[in-house]
Order: sequence, then structure tokens, then C-alpha cells
Amino acid sequence: MVKMKRKRILSAMTCVLIMSTVLAACGKEESHEIVVDEEKAQTDYMLAEATVGDVSLTKKVTLKYAQKDSESLNFKLEGYQIKGVYVEKGDKVKAGDLLAELEMEAAGEEYNNCVTLIELYETDLKFLKEQRDLALDQSKRMVGSGEIDEAGAKERNLKIEEEYAPKIKECEDYLAYQNLRKDYYGQQVEEGRIYAGIDGTVAFVRSFSSTARSVKTQNVVTLFDSAKCSFVCSGEDYAQYMKDGQKTTIELLNGTRYETTYRYSPEDKELVFELVEPDYSLSIGTKAYYYIVLDERKNVLRVPKKAVHHAGEDYYVYYTDENNIRTVQYVEVGLEGNDYVEILSGISEGDYLVLK
Repeated sequence: MVKMKRKRILSAMTCVLIMSTVLAACGKEESHEIVVDEEKAQTDYMLAEATVGDVSLTKKVTLKYAQKDSESLNFKLEGYQIKGVYVEKGDKVKAGDLLAELEMEAAGEEYNNCVTLIELYETDLKFLKEQRDLALDQSKRMVGSGEIDEAGAKERNLKIEEEYAPKIKECEDYLAYQNLRKDYYGQQVEEGRIYAGIDGTVAFVRSFSSTARSVKTQNVVTLFDSAKCSFVCSGEDYAQYMKDGQKTTIELLNGTRYETTYRYSPEDKELVFELVEPDYSLSIGTKAYYYIVLDERKNVLRVPKKAVHHAGEDYYVYYTDENNIRTVQYVEVGLEGNDYVEILSGISEGDYLVLK
């Protein structure tokens, strides 16, 4: 085993040349000395220490926010005064709950009048039919008592039908008319109301002024089925690395983090990350990221990935010897992670390797 220490080696070459030249000029002798100063040459390496720690191989997956079940609700009538909105953001509602309504007093009064008139005419119609049936029964009794014969009874019954038929028809026609009016005004009243279509949570509520009037295309209330609000991604191949019920933390592009619970949806072949606490400010399509751990080693000898090289099936690292000369050391590697490589043999903890 080679022990490598971090040190800086200075290599230098000193050359001193003294040249004496004797020149005769003007009867004088001159001496010239040329000195080359010592130049210090050195090589610096960026080193990294072999340490004991964790090695992880992860895969970054992109998630998108989606609501599996949601609804945006609006009034069906245009130009009516807003009577009230009865929910606030974050409220829990059940399907069929009244959420908001328009001022439909006139239509409501007409509807109630129709209901009253229908009840009255239904009573009248019932009375007329009972009177007619009693008169027809009387004809039978008169035949039985001998007051009239069968021909007389038939003639009598025709007169009874002629008397009651127009009255009954008039009453039935009037009832049909009032039922049409009741349906019309009832539909107006209902179209002036907003009901929850699903069990869920109120995610949006529009604010109205005291003079505001309805606009058919304007979203008034949005409901989310919070049990179906989640971040998802297609990833059937990655499902083997996750466990249903696993607690995870995902991160948005802006750095916001959310705690989620993971599950796999075999029907959609999706990885589903359900928010522990729903955030109704999130928009459909918002992106987030999660790192799936594909493999991991705990408390192993490791070195930075940049320090390990390979040629074919051979892996090696560089270290510096006592003379600061870069030397190759072959190693056996285990898991190659994102940032570190597991070292099985060839170097020891505390050895320093050349990064560059």
C-alpha cells in the first residue's frame, strides 16, 4: 500500500557562470562578470483526501403538478345582482352544498305562486273527477232500482261526460301551464345558484363588490379534490426504487420544498407524490424535482469522482511521491456514485490523490 502525503516539492537549477575577459583597450584591462540568478521551478497539484462516508447514485426526475379531480364553477345567468358567496378559500365542502347565489327574488316569488296555484288546481281537478265518478255511479244505482233502463243510463252518462269533460280539460290545461311556469322559474332560481359538484376543498373564491352583477363566463369558485392533488411523472422503470407510503421531499425551481407521500399508480404508470399539506396557490403544470436513489453504500472508503480514471476495465488514481512526481496507482472500485466512487482496494483512508 502506498502512503501519500500532501507536500509541495520545489525543484531548482542554479547556474553561476563567471566569465572573465581580458581586453586591451587604451592600455587598460576590464573584467566582466555575468551572473544567472537561481530560478525556482515548482508544480502544484490540487489534491483530495480519501475518506469514509456514503456513496449515492441518484437520478433526477422532473415532476409536474396536476389535479386529478377539480372543477371551476360559475353562474349560468347574466346580469343579476350577487346575493352572496357562502364559502372561503380553504373550506371543506360536500357535493350538493350551496356555495353562492344570485338575487332571484322575483323568480322565486313566481315559482312560489306557481306552486300554490298548482296545489289549488290539483285539488279542484280531484274534486271534479270525484263528482263525475259519483254521477256515473248514480246511473248504475238508478238502473238497479229500475228508475231508468240501460239505454237511459247510457244517455245520462253522456250528458255527465259532456258536463264535466270541459271543466276537467280546462283544469288539466291550466295545471300543465302552471307546471311549465314553475319549471321555468325554478330553473332560473337554480341557475342563479352554485352548488358543489364534488367533495373537496375551496381553492379559489372571487370577491364581488356590493353592486356586482353576474357574468356567465366568470369563474366564481374553484374546488379541488385535495386527495387527488399531486406531483406526478411517468416512470415505470423507477418504481422499483421506491416504496408506497415513503416520505419524500420535492423541490420547485424557485427552491420551495414540499413534504410528500409517494405511491405508484399502475393504471397510469406514474410516480405520484401527494402533498402532505395542500398548497392551493400552485398552478397546474408547475414543475418540481426529485432525486431517486438508484443505489447507495454507507460508511465506505470513497474518493471524489474526478480523482478516478479508467482505461478499459482498469481503474486508477494519481498520487505524488516524495519528489512531487505524479505516479499511477491502480485501484478496485465498487459503486460509482454521482459525486464519489467507492474504493474497495488500492489506497487507504487519509491518502491524498491528485484531482488535477
